[in-house]
Amino acid sequence: MSPKGKEGLLDAVRNGMGFVGVHAASDTFHTPPDTPDLANRYIAHGEQQDPYLKMLGGEFIIHGREPRLQDANLIVNDPKFPGLEGVTSPVSFNEEWYSLKDFTPDLHVILTLDTHGMKGECYQRAPYPATWARMHGKGRVFYTAMGDRPENWKNEFFLNLLAGGIRWSIGDASAQVKVNLKEAAPGYAEIPPKYPPAK
Repeated sequence: MSPKGKEGLLDAVRNGMGFVGVHAASDTFHTPPDTPDLANRYIAHGEQQDPYLKMLGGEFIIHGREPRLQDANLIVNDPKFPGLEGVTSPVSFNEEWYSLKDFTPDLHVILTLDTHGMKGECYQRAPYPATWARMHGKGRVFYTAMGDRPENWKNEFFLNLLAGGIRWSIGDASAQVKVNLKEAAPGYAEIPPKYPPAK
C-alpha cells in the first residue's frame, strides 16, 4: 500500500468506516529498520509506532517456530461480544500464534491468549490480547490474531467470532467496547525473550 493509500484508509476509518483485520494484518508497517534479525521488533515503540498499527491496536513480533502450530487456550474476556454467544471460557484452539506488542491503551480485549505451558521463547510472557475491538475516531476496528490455518476457516468458533467482528465493525451488531486492557491482560506490555539467532 502506498503512503497515500494508507493515509486514505486511516482517514476513512477515523471518519466512520469499519475495519476488520485478521492474522497478518498486524505484520505490516513495522517500525524501521526491520532488520533480518528482527531486533527492532522486540522494542516497544509506543507513540513512534506506525499510524496504521496504532489504528489496528497492536503489532506482530514473531510466531513460534518449533512448533509453529500448537494448541493453546483462549480466555473469553467478553462473552457478550457478537459471535461468542454460548461460548464458555477457555476455548482450546490450534493456531500459528502471533506474539504481539505495543497494544493501544484503549483496547477492548475480547480474547486473551493464555501463554501458560506454551512452547517457544515468544510465548514466555504473561497472557496477552489475541482478539480485540476499539474505536478509532468514529470508526469501529476489530482484529483477531487467528486465521493462519486453512482448516480454521471452517471452524465454527472462529467463523462465528469473525462474523461477529464484521457485523460489529459495519454497525449491524452492537457491543459495549469499554476499555479493559489492564484488567484482561495485566502483563500486556511484557516483551518476550528474543528468538535465538540461527546456528
